[in-house]
Amino acid sequence: SYTSQALPVPANNALNNLGTPFALVSSDAAGISRNATTPDIGAYEFTPAPFDLAAVAIQTQGGCSGPNQTVGVRLRSVGTNTWNFATDSAVITLNITGPGAPQAFSFTVNTDTLASGAERNFTITLAADFTLGGNYTLSAEVQSANDGNALNNTNNRTINVVAPVAQPYTEIFNGSGT
Repeated sequence: SYTSQALPVPANNALNNLGTPFALVSSDAAGISRNATTPDIGAYEFTPAPFDLAAVAIQTQGGCSGPNQTVGVRLRSVGTNTWNFATDSAVITLNITGPGAPQAFSFTVNTDTLASGAERNFTITLAADFTLGGNYTLSAEVQSANDGNALNNTNNRTINVVAPVAQPYTEIFNGSGT
C-alpha cells in the first residue's frame, strides 16, 4: 500500500527495510539517502508511522433504491503499532451527495483495538437515503489526534442507484387488452 493514491510512497510495514543493497544507488527518487544495508523496496526510502489509520473502502448494499440504507467504512491500521481506540478514539465522517439533499453522518470509534495490518468494517449509518435514482458520491474520512499520516484518511466512491419502477405496473401478454 502507498501513503496515498496521489503520492506513491510505500507505507506497508511488511515492505520496510527489505530491499537489496546496491552500491550504485545511494539515494531514492526524492534524493533521500538509501540505507546501505537494509534499503526499502522500490524507488523511495520510507519509515512507516507508528500509528496510522487508513480509510480503505466504502461499503453499500449495491445500487438499491430506497430509504434507510446501510453504509459502512472499512479501516486498516497501517502503522507499526496496534491502534487502541479506547485511548485514541477515531471519528469517521461520511458525506453523500447526489440527486437528493446532501447527507452527513458521523461515527466515533472509542472501544476495541486494531492490530497493525488488520482491517475492520464499521457501520456508519443505517439511514442513508437513496430513494431517487441517479449517481451518488460517497466520501469518507477518518480523523484521530495521533494519526501519523493524513494522506490516506479519505476514500471516495460513486454508486449508480436505479430508480424504482412506478407501481402498479400492468403488462398484457395476450394482446386482448383485458
